[in-house]
Parts: sequence; structure tokens; C-alpha cells
Amino acid sequence: MLTIFGFEIPLPEPLAFLATPLGFLIVNLAAWILTAILVNLVLLRLLKFVTRQLEGDLEDIVLAILRGPLIILILLYGILSTLRSLDLPPEGMFLIERVGITILVLVVTHILGRTIRDVIVYYGERWALKTETRLDDVLVPVLNLFGPLLLLIAAALIILPMWGVDVNSVLVGAGVIGLVLGLALQETLNNIFGGLSLLMEGSFKVGDLIQLPDGRICEVLRLGMRSTMLFSLDEHATIYLPNKNLAADIIFNLTKPAPDQKYCIDVRVDSRANLAQVQQLLQKTASGHPAVLAANIPAKLPDVRAQIARIREQAEAASADESVRQMLLDEADRNERTLPRLEIEGELNLALKQLEDSLRKLIRGIKQREGKGLSEAERQEIFCNFVSPAENDVESVIKLANEWSEAEDAWLDHSDLWKMRKLWDLRNELLKERWEQVKKAVYKPDDRTEMRLDDLTGDMINWINREYKIVPGTWKDPAVTVKGFDGSGVTLQLWYYVDNIRLEHDNRPRRVRTEISRMIHAALIAADIWE
Repeated sequence: MLTIFGFEIPLPEPLAFLATPLGFLIVNLAAWILTAILVNLVLLRLLKFVTRQLEGDLEDIVLAILRGPLIILILLYGILSTLRSLDLPPEGMFLIERVGITILVLVVTHILGRTIRDVIVYYGERWALKTETRLDDVLVPVLNLFGPLLLLIAAALIILPMWGVDVNSVLVGAGVIGLVLGLALQETLNNIFGGLSLLMEGSFKVGDLIQLPDGRICEVLRLGMRSTMLFSLDEHATIYLPNKNLAADIIFNLTKPAPDQKYCIDVRVDSRANLAQVQQLLQKTASGHPAVLAANIPAKLPDVRAQIARIREQAEAASADESVRQMLLDEADRNERTLPRLEIEGELNLALKQLEDSLRKLIRGIKQREGKGLSEAERQEIFCNFVSPAENDVESVIKLANEWSEAEDAWLDHSDLWKMRKLWDLRNELLKERWEQVKKAVYKPDDRTEMRLDDLTGDMINWINREYKIVPGTWKDPAVTVKGFDGSGVTLQLWYYVDNIRLEHDNRPRRVRTEISRMIHAALIAADIWE
């Protein structure tokens, strides 16, 4: 008789040799290996097929995390159960049990570590983008940094006592060693606590563009336990900066509150020049660039078209130099292909102003009626008079935002376009969720929100102006100021905002400055202000 999986199987005479302990061991181990193979090839593939039919990817990620460990656990159980059935010495069986428990603890530690990294941190980062609270913005990176370390410590505290190691003495020794290391590694500890300080304060996050005290502009690539990894735009090199330095220095976050940035060009003219004429010429030149912000885009479009025409005139005048001519024609063509996107942005800005106006009307309507709580009739009135118009405005904003993100900007490559579309898909999703929260609170308020409906709507307005899209005010229009003057000349400063400094691999500001400077030079010569 041969026992497999607890079932006794009679053996024919030619296979009687398998009834020995060695045969029992070989057959049962082979059976468990075959079971693990079948589970991997049949059951797990069937589960993978089922999870692929479900929406979302959480089930697929969980299955991917459990697949390998599950096979290991099946083999571990099979080996242990087989060995338990043999007449092994107690000392040998005790050693085997300890090895099995050690492997089990390590496998569970691996599952929990993968769960932290691939589920909690991954989805936590997405969730953090959708919430106002700073708590999840801090907890998710901290968990990513220290979660695996804590799991290893917990696994060690479970495994070491099984192998006869006195954990108390280890902890006492670790405390002494920790004290010595704490004194010897003060710099490292300062960097770790500096990293925690950066996470809690939220000075910047991965993907932001910051300016260091020495003037270098860098993109944040990763925030580590000891140092932060940055990419320097000027040197095109990776910088590892200790966290304590970043926590102590003054850091400029160039992408907050918005990715637009203010720049200045100095222009010196003769003291006898008509300054009003020069001022208007400089403003028109900056306004005529598609990448320069303007509060009134419909009023900006004629300046852009006029500047495109002037660039083409310059190209024809440079016909003797084919490379210069082709460069100018390419610039004019690209700017012209960007015009439809600029027109849609003007419509989007107007739609956002209309949505904000509708939300403010909703706030006034709620305040006029919520003194003693809203009755059913008052809620219906609010829905008809205020919520429905705002609903149409939300849909209009989302539609225009989608069109704007998909419209061509001839200066962008595929990576920039992909990032823009992905960003606006997320922002539109968040806008829908916030609007649904407002509608739900108005129609079915709970005890917490019933008397705060106006505040909830106001929070949505603040979020739109802070996180969705900041509509430029007139103070962001190109402006000219006098920097200084003397007997021979006047130095003027042209101030303008570049719409998004992160585009064109962070080179958009340089290109815009070069092109505006060239157009100013040509315009001043054409107006006989410069010789």
C-alpha cells in the first residue's frame, strides 16, 4: 500500500518497491510538485482570465503578488506533510519545522512588502491627488520609505527566537549599537529627519520644478530616506542632494501654484525715443507670441496673427540665406497651427468664469434658504434655479478642457502631449467627483453637511482656481516698466508670463525669450527707434 495525499492506494507487484519510506518520499514529493504545476498552469491561469474580465487592475495586481508565493506555500506544505509521515527523529523533525516556519514568515513578509509597494502606495498616491488633506500625502511616502524596513524587523523578531537567539539581548545590544551609531551617524539621521520634514511640509513633490539657492533649476525625481534625487536642467545631470540641506535652505517651487512663470527682458533705447510708442511696441510683440499668457485671449489672437505675418515677411526678406528662411517659415507655421488650441483655451477660460459665477449664485441661493435647514421644496427650488445651470456649465468646462488637451500645439512632442492629456483626464475626473459631492450634499445632506452646503460649494470654487486651471488675470498681461535712465538712454523692462514652463522638456521659456527678443530687435529697427 502507498499513501498519497492521505489516501491509501494498493500497488501491483511490480511497483511494490514504492511502499518503502524512500518510495513514499519520492512519490509524494512528485505528487506535490505536480499539484503545484497544475495550480500554476490551470487554476491561476483561469483566475487570471477571470480578473482580466473585471474593470480595474487591482485584482490583476493582487493575483500577480500571490502567484509565486502561493506555489511556494503549496510546495512547503507538501514537503512538511510528507516528512511528518515519515518516522524521523524528533530532533530532525524539529529542525525541519523551524525551517518551514522560517520560510513561511519570509513568504508572508514578501507578500506584505509587495502589497505595500504595489497596492497601498500605488493606489494611495492616486487617492492623495483626489483629497484636500495633507495626511495621506505624508503617510503614503513615509509608508513607502519605512514600511519594508519595519516588515524586515518584525520578521527578524519572529525568526530569531526560533533559532535560539535571545531577542532581549539582541535588542539591548541593538540599543547600545544604536546609541553609538546615532552619535557616529548624526549626518545620516539629520538627512532622514530632514526627509520626513520635507514630506510633512509638502514643500515639493516628485515632478515639481524647483530652484536651488545657487540658482540651478531642477526637476524632483525621487525623495529618498537620506537624499533627494534631482535632475538639473542646465547641466542635464542627476544631483543627489542631502535632505537636511533641502529642509534648511530656501527653495523656490516654480510649478506652484501654477506652471506659468514670469520673465523679464531688458531693452535700452535712446533718451529721445517716444517711450509710449516703445511701450506699446514691446507689449504687442510679447502679446503676439502664442505661449505668452493673456487675460483676454480673443483680443490676443489678432496680435498673434499679425506677428505670424511679420515672421513670414522676415523669412522672405532672408531668401538669400535658405537656413534662416526655413527656420522662420517653420516658426510661423508652427505658431499658426497652434491658433486653434489658443482659441479653445479662450473659450475654456470663459466657461470657467461662467461656472464660477453659477457656483457663486448657488452659494447665495443656499444662504438665503438654509437658516433653519432646507425643506424638500427649497431643495427642489435650488436644483431647478441653481444646480441645473451649474451642471450645464460643468459639462461645458469638461468638454472644452478635453478639446483643449487634445488640440495641437505644434511645439510639443508626443511625450508632452501624452502628459497633458493624462493630466487633464485626471483633473476632469476630479471635477466630476467634486460636483457630484456638491449635488449629493444639496439633495441628500447629512448631519455634517446640512448647514455647510455653502462652504462645500465655496471649497469647490477654491479647488478650481487652485488645482484645476488658474484663469489669468489682467495683471499677467505683458507689461513694460522703466528700470532706469540717464542722459544717453532709457532702460525698459518687458515683463511677461510663459504659459507652462514644463513643456518642451522644460525648454519653453528659453525658446519664448529668444523669439520675443528677436522680434523686438526687428520691430525697433523697423520703427527707426534703433539704427
